[in-house]
Order: sequence, then C-alpha cells, then structure tokens
Amino acid sequence: VVMLVHGGGWKKGDRSKEHTKAKWFSNRGFIVVCPEYRLSGEALFPAAIHDLKDAIYWTREHALEWGGQPDRIILMGFSAGGAVTMEAAYNSVPKNQPNFIAPIYPWMDIVDNQKVPLNMPPAFVSCANDDPLKLAAPSVRIYQDWILAGAKAELHMFSEGGHGYGMNKIDAPVDRWSQLLIDWILAL
Repeated sequence: VVMLVHGGGWKKGDRSKEHTKAKWFSNRGFIVVCPEYRLSGEALFPAAIHDLKDAIYWTREHALEWGGQPDRIILMGFSAGGAVTMEAAYNSVPKNQPNFIAPIYPWMDIVDNQKVPLNMPPAFVSCANDDPLKLAAPSVRIYQDWILAGAKAELHMFSEGGHGYGMNKIDAPVDRWSQLLIDWILAL
C-alpha cells in the first residue's frame, strides 16, 4: 500500500493534488491511499503529524480488506509532505510505523528529531540539485543517517528538476524517479 502525502508548505494543498501520482501507482498494481492532514491555518503543529500517524494506523487496519499487506506500508511525501513523512517515521510507535519511507524533495527545516527510528524503515530519497528551496543537502543527510545506522537506503539526486517535479515530464533524467522507486520496492 502506497500512502501519498501532499505538499503545500503546511499552508495549502490537499490530497486531490495526488490523484495523478495515485493513478500512476495504481496502474502498476499498488493500492494507493492519499491521506489528508490539518494545515497550519487549521491547527497548530504537530497536528499534521498526528493526523498522518492516525492514517497509517487506519491504513494498516484496512489493508487486507483491499488486498494489500499491512506489513508493507510505503509512506511517500512530497516537499512539506516529505517533512510530515519524516516526522511520522521519526516519532511513530509500532501500530503506526511505516514499513518503508520515500521522502521526495523533503522540506526538512521544521523536522526536529532527526534520528533513525529503531524499526529502520528502508528509505528511498529523491531530490534535484537545483531545487530552489535548497533541499538537496538535507535529502543527502537523510540518506547518510540511514546508511550510518545500518538501515537500507537508496538516494537519487538529479542535476535538474527544480522543486515539485512529481510526475511531471521535463525530458530529463528526473523523469525516471518513480520507476526507480518501484524497482527499489520490488527488490526489497
């Protein structure tokens, strides 16, 4: 089960922005959940993290009903959604721990406890070097932390792609990130 967590700088965005990605993953045999979380104008931090951890728990409880595996929850977040993904991974308990994480151009400035969790979910990290929000170095740091902890990790940095490349095709190597993710998942 792939859980797609939208971005939007904690101020805007909603799960409907993930429908293109959801369809792409669904067409490749994945069950997809697009959780919603409260934005900064609705509730104070860390409400979004609590919402996502509740969504992980709910997804795990229902995965078998959908033909999914409750022990194969992939949490994938984009930009601010990457930060929510990382916070959920860093601060979860067994009932709401993701089994795999995929922070895609994660905005890590507000993420506090950056210590690899004990369950060490395998991590797939992707970002573009030319991201105008300067998210390349924090992305590499996630990868380094995972490797130093002895966890499985894969890093895909692209020279071009900017911020928010998602499933957009820009005729550059970054267009392949989603297929690289599937190859990685299937190899685990």
